[in-house]
Amino acid sequence: MRDEDLSSAPRLISRITRFVFVGGATSVGYVILVAVLVDGFWLRPDLSAAISYVVMLPVNFLGHKHVTYRSKRPPFREAAAFLGMHAVTAAICAFVMWLVTGPFGAIYWIGSAAIVVIAPLANLLMMEFWVFAAKHNLRRD
Repeated sequence: MRDEDLSSAPRLISRITRFVFVGGATSVGYVILVAVLVDGFWLRPDLSAAISYVVMLPVNFLGHKHVTYRSKRPPFREAAAFLGMHAVTAAICAFVMWLVTGPFGAIYWIGSAAIVVIAPLANLLMMEFWVFAAKHNLRRD
């Protein structure tokens, strides 16, 4: 397949659909795990959130690697970039919240709403152009 075939609008829409599915599924898993840890094991919510985030990170990575991007490449470089992506996203989220609540003086709910839009968009772009950006011939798309 030629590179432009893999970047065509239908293939991009298909990838975005899979991105939303994987992200949604791992988000649901995260929420369920937090609830189990808080209500079933009586852990503090902040500790439960941290544990759940760490547990769901490899699930999210594997879902995007195998479902969203269908990458055949060895996972080490992609996993390292995926962790880097999450560090960048965390910094973006912290900056957005600071900007909204500090200089703009708005309530944190507005920052949260902005982050719910900005973080997935940033992740999609970083996965497309960094984490899973590969010689397109290695993608099974």
